[in-house]
Amino acid sequence: MLRMGLASIMLCTAIVGLLSGATASARCRGIEPPAVPPELQVPGVAEPKLRLPATGVQIYTCSVDAAGLYSWKFKAPEATLFNPRGRRVGTHFGGPTWQLRDGSKVVGRLLARAPASEPDSVPWLLLEIADNSGHGALADAHYIQRVNTWGGNAPVDGCDATTLGEDARIDYSADYYFW
Repeated sequence: MLRMGLASIMLCTAIVGLLSGATASARCRGIEPPAVPPELQVPGVAEPKLRLPATGVQIYTCSVDAAGLYSWKFKAPEATLFNPRGRRVGTHFGGPTWQLRDGSKVVGRLLARAPASEPDSVPWLLLEIADNSGHGALADAHYIQRVNTWGGNAPVDGCDATTLGEDARIDYSADYYFW
């Protein structure tokens, strides 16, 4: 969290008092809530407590279904989480799980998805926290939004009998908002 001078703290306190609500409080912490479609709105009164940009890969495995059709099936994400200053603060992996270096860890459960604003990118998501552990920054998070995605979609070809069981690692990036 950025250090604020006394004048900034007093101004933010006044803004929160005047505007009341989550958006003013989050803005005082420097976290602007993302503009999302209605299906990705966080339910109830909540505010983003943390925004972590991520870069990594979406992993897909070449599979065959009962009808004999080959396709790339999602396996897991593998990404590094960064703070706003660009320092590595954690990882995102299968589960889906987010784990920070401070020891806090959450597992999400999908609530909703919406098309990405960037063509050929993985969808934006709203997830509810299904499990919290640790005592760090994620300890009291209840929701996660994945927004501003770039890349990460499954390959459109290359999955056949010769590549069955092989993984494809597709670069992606996203912003994760923890509420």
